[in-house]
Amino acid sequence: MLALLLALVWTLGCGGDDGGPDYMDPPDHHMLGPDDCDPRIPELTEGMMASGQQGNIEAELITADKIPLGWYHNDWIIKFTDKASGEPLDDLEFGEVTPWMPAHNHNGDNQFPDIAKVEGAPGEWSFEDINITMAGGWEFQINIDDSAAGPDYVVFEVCNSQPEPDAGE
Repeated sequence: MLALLLALVWTLGCGGDDGGPDYMDPPDHHMLGPDDCDPRIPELTEGMMASGQQGNIEAELITADKIPLGWYHNDWIIKFTDKASGEPLDDLEFGEVTPWMPAHNHNGDNQFPDIAKVEGAPGEWSFEDINITMAGGWEFQINIDDSAAGPDYVVFEVCNSQPEPDAGE
């Protein structure tokens, strides 16, 4: 009876479709080791691009302090451009910006990055303390609006394939 109850709890609590892309929620995602990530999820690289889902804004990762993506505090600089004109976007308003792990349906422990315009660098914005709390596939979700380009939702999909650091690091 206990085995049946545990199987039911596991099925209800861990199974099912979260509505996200299939590759972000592989069937064995609870068994991912520290070096495992679905091969369709890219490793973090400078120059990687993300297009807004509304088609208004393009984003390019200019720099990252940890390549490949690391645990806990990550700092990125992202350049945003108007997709239609190619012009850099300096007058942006950010809505919710969060690291999100679709396979487990959680964010980075409710810690959200600090955002600031990079002075002297057209279209570039810094995101400090992007909190990545475990290995696996992550989305860095950015709700953004520009008076000229319009609103958009930009998502960088990346893999954290690094083993968890020791507690003393």
